[in-house]
Amino acid sequence: MESDVFNPSHELRAAVLSCLSAFLASVSLFFALFNAYFNQSYLLSGLEFAYFLVSVYVYWRARQSKVRIAVSVAYIYFLVLIVAVGTYISVFSSALVVWTCLFPVINYLLLGRRYGLLSTGCVLLIQTLVISLKIHQVNHVIDYRMLMNLSGVYLSLWILSHIYEVRRKFSEQSLERMAARDALTGIFNRHALLHHFENQRKVLSNTSLSVLILDLDYFKKVNDQYGHNTGDKVLIQAANLLRDLLPNHNAYRIGGEEFCITLNNVDVDKAVHIAEYLRKKFANHTFHVSGYSIQLTASIGVCECAAELTLEDVLIAADVELYRAKQNGRNQVMVCGSYENEPEQEALSTA
Repeated sequence: MESDVFNPSHELRAAVLSCLSAFLASVSLFFALFNAYFNQSYLLSGLEFAYFLVSVYVYWRARQSKVRIAVSVAYIYFLVLIVAVGTYISVFSSALVVWTCLFPVINYLLLGRRYGLLSTGCVLLIQTLVISLKIHQVNHVIDYRMLMNLSGVYLSLWILSHIYEVRRKFSEQSLERMAARDALTGIFNRHALLHHFENQRKVLSNTSLSVLILDLDYFKKVNDQYGHNTGDKVLIQAANLLRDLLPNHNAYRIGGEEFCITLNNVDVDKAVHIAEYLRKKFANHTFHVSGYSIQLTASIGVCECAAELTLEDVLIAADVELYRAKQNGRNQVMVCGSYENEPEQEALSTA
């Protein structure tokens, strides 16, 4: 997928890290030169120049969206190190300690709520220890009013960043649910199928994965005879029936009266038995909708997935079997063998 709506946080954080690393690369290079030539603070200058190089690398990785959270954590704490060292060796009048207030925002933007909360607390603890050491060991005179104001700003930004991240994550999860669910039936949609299928193939690369495509027979007659509103209610009940019958597997509405079921760790033989179980349940089920009692049958195509096949390949193969079931009289299960061995296709006709 060009854009993964199910994980927008990753793209957002990559974009933030890209802009932030570009900005910090410029700032760190400037201060590295400034501290070397004007302050003769070679330790701080060396750290800042090293951070410039790291920022360039992180920027390059972020532009490719290849930055893991461990890299973000290391990048943040390198900056924490620079600020802590600068706070300790510089006079307070230089106001270098003010950079501490940047960390609540950076932590939550790059690390999320949980790690952002932990990291922001750690930064506060580190800077508190550094300032305490500076006061007691160096006997440095400090304006405590400045420290109180600095602490107030830090805590305020911490609270605001936390609230923002909590609300952002809640909105993101709401959008994820909307993007993944069929608006009518409430089960997963085709977009979710693509996302889940790719994840299942990665996680379950050494196990079987089978796909069923189920289509309600003569559903058009329901719409023609009882109206589309009644037809929609039948689809909702059909989706609920699928969820009740297969609670451990995902069901998707992929178009009209057509549903897809993915069966993790299920080979083709077991998938056929599950499909036959579904077919019988639908044949014996009565849909009570708008005062009508409606009976429908289902035709099902079954396909076991090979590792090299795309979702489109699998759906086409299962759809071919579904079409054969329709052509053969409906209310049937048709199955194609594993694509790895390409056995001869067989049909399961029902009495």
